[in-house]
Amino acid sequence: MDDLAFVIAFARNLGTVTDPSVPAAWVAVLESLRNKVNLAAGPSLSEPEIRRVFEFGQTLITGIPDIASQLSAFWSLHEAIGARLQDPVEAERGYQPEQHIAQLSQRIENADRFAMAVVREAHQSKGLLALGAVLMVHVARVDTIEFALMRQLGDAVKRFKLEAEFDPAAMCSVEEKVPLRRRGKTEWRTDVRAIPDAAAHFKFSFEIGPNDWSIEFSNYERGYQFDRKFTQKELMRFFDTHTLLYKSQLIMLKLTMILHVLVTHFWDGRGRGRHFPSADAIDRAPADGQIFPEGS
Repeated sequence: MDDLAFVIAFARNLGTVTDPSVPAAWVAVLESLRNKVNLAAGPSLSEPEIRRVFEFGQTLITGIPDIASQLSAFWSLHEAIGARLQDPVEAERGYQPEQHIAQLSQRIENADRFAMAVVREAHQSKGLLALGAVLMVHVARVDTIEFALMRQLGDAVKRFKLEAEFDPAAMCSVEEKVPLRRRGKTEWRTDVRAIPDAAAHFKFSFEIGPNDWSIEFSNYERGYQFDRKFTQKELMRFFDTHTLLYKSQLIMLKLTMILHVLVTHFWDGRGRGRHFPSADAIDRAPADGQIFPEGS
């Protein structure tokens, strides 16, 4: 259960952005669950024990107010997908939500590691080189991480015909999605994507002070409608929030995989909780498919 270990490590780090007692309690719960899985010789986990994975996903939503709406929509989308997977035809096809991200996993890891190192340095610097380095790093992360998530979500809402109910651009934006007019129609980009798009065409101005710098993006070319000014502190917070957003979303995808494994291989079969898919749906799902909990 490498995915469960990954989730536990994430929970430990949550203490820096939310009430430390909450992640600490969840670390203990998830470690207990992992220990039981490691010792299990067969199906032996109760329904309440498995449901704790679902409840941790809910805790992520309520525990990080700055991105609660994005995470709530992200989770609700996958619940809606779970409902669609009750259809025999869809269940037969299965669904692998990490498919696109897994293909880029090493690039994402490398971009993330480099970004964290540069941002730490930028926090200590007040000069122009720090501003340039931060923009360069953001471009690299957007072209790997945001691209992978947006592609996965876009494919999901299209396949399951959920375009009218869920908006990937809003889910993956830190503050709000950005309009882009093309051929008389409005498309949407994440605010995360709008920054490097503006920077790439030098649609920004900046000011370097003795102890701070600021940058203002103003991009009205090619249909964009993007205007946003950041101080150094605000831009660093924006990047930090983006990091927390996509890492939380990746964790939620991990949780769906963990739920599938626990329900399929470790559930003792007692009870029929509403957070579990039907046994028929489990039987029809392919071995590497994903089973999502039904709506809460």
